[in-house]
Amino acid sequence: MELLKLTGNIHFLEMLNFIGRKLMTEHEKIYLTAESLCGILSCWLNRY
Repeated sequence: MELLKLTGNIHFLEMLNFIGRKLMTEHEKIYLTAESLCGILSCWLNRY
């Protein structure tokens, strides 16, 4: 069960990275905003 949860998190992070890279090629500012939002989101998720 834990392994499945971990793999799910890794897949989720890879998806976020993919979206982030896509945005970076289009608009660097949007990418930086998305990156900071992801940082805030991950901090919030780690608290619960």
